[in-house]
Amino acid sequence: MNFSTSLKNFREKFAVKVFLQYAVFFIILSVSLTTLFINHQISALRDDLTQDGEMLAKLFAYNSRLGIFSESGHAIQNPVDALFQNPEVLSASVYTFKGTLLKSRERNKQEAARIQKLREGKGWKNKMQKLRDTKKLFFTETENYLEFWMPVAAWSDYGAEEGLLADGGVGGQILGFVEVTMGKEILKKQCSLILSQSIWIAIALFLLGSFISYTLAKKITEPLHKLTEEVKTLGMGGVARNVPVETKDEIGKLATAFNRMASSLKKREEENTALGNRLRHAQKMEAIGTLSGGIAHDFNNILQSVICNVKILQCRFGEIDSANDELNDILASSIKAVNLTRNLLAFSRRQAIKLQPLDVSDTIIAVKNLLKTLARDKIEIQYELAKESMMVMADPIQIDQILMNLTTNARDAMPEGGTIIITTNYLNLDDDFFRTRKKRRPGTYAMISFQDSGVGMDSETVKRIFDPFYTTKREGEGTGLGLSMVFGITQQHNGFVEVESQIGEGATFNIYLPLTESEAEQNEMQTRLLPKKDCEIVLMAEDDEKSRELFKSMLTHDGCKVHEARDGEDAIRKFLENKDEIGLLLFDLIMPKKNGKEAYDIIKKIRPDIKVIFMSGYSDELIEKTGIALEGISFISKPVEPDKLLTLVKEELEK
Repeated sequence: MNFSTSLKNFREKFAVKVFLQYAVFFIILSVSLTTLFINHQISALRDDLTQDGEMLAKLFAYNSRLGIFSESGHAIQNPVDALFQNPEVLSASVYTFKGTLLKSRERNKQEAARIQKLREGKGWKNKMQKLRDTKKLFFTETENYLEFWMPVAAWSDYGAEEGLLADGGVGGQILGFVEVTMGKEILKKQCSLILSQSIWIAIALFLLGSFISYTLAKKITEPLHKLTEEVKTLGMGGVARNVPVETKDEIGKLATAFNRMASSLKKREEENTALGNRLRHAQKMEAIGTLSGGIAHDFNNILQSVICNVKILQCRFGEIDSANDELNDILASSIKAVNLTRNLLAFSRRQAIKLQPLDVSDTIIAVKNLLKTLARDKIEIQYELAKESMMVMADPIQIDQILMNLTTNARDAMPEGGTIIITTNYLNLDDDFFRTRKKRRPGTYAMISFQDSGVGMDSETVKRIFDPFYTTKREGEGTGLGLSMVFGITQQHNGFVEVESQIGEGATFNIYLPLTESEAEQNEMQTRLLPKKDCEIVLMAEDDEKSRELFKSMLTHDGCKVHEARDGEDAIRKFLENKDEIGLLLFDLIMPKKNGKEAYDIIKKIRPDIKVIFMSGYSDELIEKTGIALEGISFISKPVEPDKLLTLVKEELEK
C-alpha cells in the first residue's frame, strides 16, 4: 500500500473527519480573534500616541508665546529642550505669523533633512495659510511620523491647566505657530510585541481547540470504534460482546440497538447449537435404528430356529425333568435375546407400542439387573413391591424404558452415590384425589413410586422437568429427552406422572397406570394364550428355508396340514392348486418377487373370505416404509413363540 492510499484511508476515517472539522473551526476562530485583538490594540496605541502629541503641541504653544511675541529664539530654547525629554519627539519648530522660523531642533540629521525638505516643498505655504485660517490644532500622519501643528495666540481661552485637554481653537491675535513631530517607532515596537503575543495566544487557542476537538472526536468515535470492532467480530463468525451505552443521543441509541442485535444473535446461536445437538442426537438414534432394523430380521430368524427347536424338544422329552429344565433355560435365554432386539428398536423409535396385559411388579423384577447396571456400584436400589397382582395394559418395552430413564436421571443426580427406592402400590383414586389436578379418570391404578436421594430440584425446575429438551445438565451431558419420554409414554398408556422434590432432599416420581377393567378380563386375556386343538389346511409362505421347516413342524405337530411356499409368486401358485381346501394364509411380509401383502391381495380377489396372518422379523417402521397397510389384519412379530402362533392360528380359523 503506497503513501497516497494510506493518506486517503487515513482521511476517510470518521474520527479524522471530525477532528479536522473542529480543527478548522478553531483555526478560523483563533485567526479572527487574534486579528480583532491586534487591530484593537494598534488602534488604542495610535490613539494614545496622538493624544500625547496633541498634549505636547498645546504645551509647547503655551510655553512659546513670550518667545514668539518678542521674536527671541533664546526665550524659546527652554520649551524646546523640555519637549525633547520625550523620546518619541523627533523635531520641534517655532514660526512667526508670517512663517519665519524662530527656533528649530531635530533629534538627528536624518530628521533635520526631512524637515528642511518639508519647508522647501510646495505645500508649505498652504499649510501656513491653513493654520492662519483655522486657528486650531491639526496633525498629519505618514507611515513613520505624526506632525502636530498648533497656532500660538497672544492670550488663550484656557486659563487653567484643564483647558489644555480641550479640543477647541485659540482666541485672540495669532502670534505664530509651533510644530511637533513624533515618530511611530515606539508604535511599531509595541505592535510587534502585540503581534507576537497575539500569535502565542492564537497558538494557545489552537492547541486548546485541538485538544477539545480531539476529546470530542474521541468521545464520538470511541463507541463507533467499539461498534466497528464488534461488527467485525460478528462478520468473522465470532461472538460479539455488548458495547457500553454512554449517552442517550443517536450514538447511544445505535449502541443500544447493536447490543439488542448481539443478544438476539447470541440467543439464536445458542438455539442453533441446541438444535445441532438435537440433530446429532436424532442422527445417532437414526443410526441405531438403522442398525437395529437391519439386523432384526436375520437375528430374529436365528432366534426363531432356537425357540421352535426348543419347543419341539420339549414335546419329545416332556417326561424327562432334567432335560426339560435345560430346555427351559435355553428358551428363557432366547426370549431375553428377543426382548433385547425389541429394546433396541424401541429405543430408536422404530417399534410401535403394543399393549398387552402385564403385572407391574413382575415387569420391574424382570429389569432388575439392567437397572443395577445403569445405576453403577455407588448406588443401591431397594425394591418394595406389592404382593398382590396388578395387571395393566401396557407395552413391556415402554415400561422398561420408563424405569431406565428414571434410573439414569437419578444416577446423574447422585454423583457421589446414594439410594433408589422403587415401590409399587394398588390405589383406588376417587374424585377428591383429582379435584386439585387436571381432569383424569377416577378408578383403580397401579402406582410405581421411584424415589432417589439426589440433589433435588427447586420449584421452577419441577415445573419444566418434563419439557422436551429441557435439561439442568451441562452442555453435552444430556439431551433433555429422558423425562419427557417418561411423560409421553405414561400419557400413551392413559396414565399420568407426578414429581415431588426440594433442594437437597432428592426427588420422587409417582407414575399412575390404570388397571385393567376387571379380573375376568385378565383371565380371558390369559386364556387366549393357551393353545387349542384341531386345525385346518394352512398355506405358509416363508423365504427362509429353516424357518419354513420349523413352522411346518410346529403346525403339523398341532394337527394342521401345511402347504409350503418359498416366496410370493410361489404362494399364489400353491393357492391356485389348492384353493378349495386352504383355510388360512400364514405369510411372511417381506419376501422376494412379491411380498406377503401383494400375494394376499391377489389371492383375496379369488377368495374374498380367505383368512390371513402376517409375520415379520423387521421393525414396524421399516414395514410401514414398504407401503404395507395392515389395518384389521392379524400380525405377529418374529421370532414367534410356538404357543402364541398356534393360539393365533386357531383364533383366526374360528372367526
